[in-house]
Amino acid sequence: MATVLFRWLLPGLCLLTAGCSPSSSPIEVAPTPGLSSPGPATGTASKEPPPAPASSTAPPVSPAAPVRGEAPGETVTAIPAALQSKVEQKLTIRGKLVERCPSEGCWFVLEGEKGFRMTVDIEAQPFRVLDLPLGTELTAVGKVVQRGPRTLLEGAGVAVRP
Repeated sequence: MATVLFRWLLPGLCLLTAGCSPSSSPIEVAPTPGLSSPGPATGTASKEPPPAPASSTAPPVSPAAPVRGEAPGETVTAIPAALQSKVEQKLTIRGKLVERCPSEGCWFVLEGEKGFRMTVDIEAQPFRVLDLPLGTELTAVGKVVQRGPRTLLEGAGVAVRP
């Protein structure tokens, strides 16, 4: 009974929490054997198989567009040092794309040396990173901002490292 109730309540909970923020992530629920969901308008059981899960990696980026937005500078700041930088300081960081906004591509997380991570917010920019596969080496430029207890980079540009 609890499983059935959970299956019906989960979509509503996801809608309430599915905002575009670094802490949001998709939740998957395994189907319960022997149970089916109602059909479109008749309330009958649906015989169609569930849709295939979305792939976590997108096709490779075109080499024709390696820079999006402002080109990153030549001097790269290590992520641990960037996390300690002054607010409003403009800098360039480099790392591996390990996480991104699943719905709009408006933020992403770069992981640098020794596992240090920094979030890059590009919500105000006209470009996105949804088409970049996780694991892609990126260089990002922007200014350091403080949002609550978090230090992040308000991104102005991203370059895909060859």
